[in-house]
Amino acid sequence: FEVKTFVESTLGIPENKFAIKSNSIPDPSFEEGISRGNHFVFIGRFVSEKGVDVLLEAFAKSNLELVIYGYGPLEQKVKTSAMLHPNISYMGALPHDKLSEVLRNCTALIFPSIWYEGMPLTLLHAFSTGTPVIASNIGAMSTMIKDHHNGLHFSMGDATDLAQKVEYWNNLPA
Repeated sequence: FEVKTFVESTLGIPENKFAIKSNSIPDPSFEEGISRGNHFVFIGRFVSEKGVDVLLEAFAKSNLELVIYGYGPLEQKVKTSAMLHPNISYMGALPHDKLSEVLRNCTALIFPSIWYEGMPLTLLHAFSTGTPVIASNIGAMSTMIKDHHNGLHFSMGDATDLAQKVEYWNNLPA
């Protein structure tokens, strides 16, 4: 996390007034022999701010497999999209004790948020399992994810760019 965003802002708060409190997650306890699938995963609330519309539009244009976990006001839209597109699967809410397993078995987590996130625990959990993240290039995602290192960035709100990044990811050598 970079304090410079706040220090350089118009708030006028000196750097020595900031303290970083890290989030933590349970040890994901890796098991030998687990291999990644070629499907992508979205885990989150089904609300506009989380980029659900961008996600569904991007994968509707693709043949790549997307597995969606979550619930929320846009749940019917997610279910309808899954019925219309055989590459999209809706799985409902994900029990917390299955989170590490789901992340370890996908090719990448998709994080299409269209608003500023603080320190998304889903990203921390993905990184703890060695799972790359394809995310909007905004806020915390732009600093937590190093493009082409632990994931990819795409232009916030741009389903076409997300679809292109997912296709690019899928075509990388194993």
